[in-house]
This record gives sequence, structure tokens and C-alpha cells, in this order.
Amino acid sequence: GRASAYLFITDEKGDMALAVSDMEIYKHMTPQMLAQRQTLLNASQAVVLDTNLPAESIQYLADHCTAPLFADPVSTAKAVKLKPVLGKLHTLKPNRIEAELLSGVKITDDASLRKAAEALLATGLHRVFISLGSDGVFAADRSGHQVQLPPLPGAMVNTTGCGDAFMAAITWAYLQGTDLTDTAKAGLAANNGDGGGHRAAVTYQSSKCARLSCAIVPAEGAPALDSHGVTNNDAAYANDNARGRQGSRSRRASAALRRDPPRHPRKLRRRRRTRCPQPGRR
Repeated sequence: GRASAYLFITDEKGDMALAVSDMEIYKHMTPQMLAQRQTLLNASQAVVLDTNLPAESIQYLADHCTAPLFADPVSTAKAVKLKPVLGKLHTLKPNRIEAELLSGVKITDDASLRKAAEALLATGLHRVFISLGSDGVFAADRSGHQVQLPPLPGAMVNTTGCGDAFMAAITWAYLQGTDLTDTAKAGLAANNGDGGGHRAAVTYQSSKCARLSCAIVPAEGAPALDSHGVTNNDAAYANDNARGRQGSRSRRASAALRRDPPRHPRKLRRRRRTRCPQPGRR
């Protein structure tokens, strides 16, 4: 079959004006195919899915996958596939409209926003991150912890992939062991920028997690970036990390040499020269 395709047309503000997609290839990800990879899935630290998958495949993962499941509803048309399995998911990342659809609660203010999150968590869901566009993100978990954070400042260039970046960041943050607030901050950093005027970029650090960074484009008036996409202040941190990694590699290499010293090739023996008999000699 052909690969998936997605065409996104932006308006003058960088937001979506029209989008079309071809996700027919997802139909090949059947429960039978997933069953063949069950060992791999269960050995994973996390499994991220979206609702382009067939409903029966999502149900199969919910019933058989022992790794934490992170789900992106993708769209209101496809989000309904998650309703039967909400209680078996670890983390859900809907937008405002998808959260209304899945919770049954119309979100009109802060109180109804909290009520929608609580309704989703009541299904057995562990955590929910409701993206609110220009209003940031609302996050809540089963322990009763709730946090609402505004978006980081910056100029919007293109919203393509913002939700994907947010999901990638909160999954990464979960694997680092961060709490709900720091996880939400990581998602916003990936989604909105680093708050220093850098567009579509990420530079985020907390006391509990490593640095998350990617290539970024400086907005007008933003601090200059070096060839690695970091500011001067970030460069010192990156250099320290690089030296630490280099030192670790050197130590590992030294230990390996001590355990298994290299074998020198045997010295080549000189071949005896065979003189050809000269004419007239025996």
C-alpha cells in the first residue's frame, strides 16, 4: 500500500485553513499484526497511539498491551474510538472540543474545564492534558493534582505538528519521571517555543529532567543562536554535557581494553627466497 500523506494549508497567521489526509495504510495495523509484535509492545516503556488506528486495533492494545498507553484523539471525527477504552489509558491529550466530546461536559469556563477533566479521570484514566490553544494547557491526574499554564510567549509561525510535538514532549517527560507540572511545561515548550523569541523551538530544563532541545528559528530581536541551535547561555550547558559524555565514553573504552586487551597480529615470517637456477648451473 501507499504511505500516509497529509496536506496542510495555512492562513496568513500560520494557523490551519484547510487540511486533507490519506491514512489508509493504518488499516493494515490490525489486531493480528499487533499480536505478532506483542512481546515488543509489552517490553516498551510507553506506547503512543492515535485514532487513525482502526477501532478494533485500539481495543486490542487496551486489552493486551501492558505498557502505559498514551493517546491522541487526533480529531473529533475519530476521537470517539477512544470512548470504550478511556479507563485503560494512562495519558490522554485532547484539545478543548475533543475533551468535550469524550467527557460529555461542555467547556465554557474554568469550572467546566475542571469538571470535564474530572469526568475523564473518573473512567480510570491516569492523566489528561487538555490543550487550550491561546489559553495554554490544563492538566490533571488521578491524585487530584491540577494545573493550568499559559502558553509561552512568542510569535506563531506555523501550527503544523504542534499537537504531535506536545505529545512527544509529555511522553519524554514521563520517561524522565517528571511531575504533572513539569510535564505540562515540557509540552508547552515543545508546542510553543522557548519563550525567548525563538519560533517553533524547544529549550526546556527542570531540576528533575534533562534538556529537551531541537533546531529552532530565531524570531526578530531574539538572542543569536549558534550552529547547534542554542543560545550562548545554552552553549555552556551543552559543552558540559558533551564533555561528560566524552569522558564516559573514554572510561568505558578504557575498561573494555583492560578486560579484553587487543591482540596484536602475528609478525609475518620472512619467506625464504628461492633463487632461480642460472643457466648452466645445476
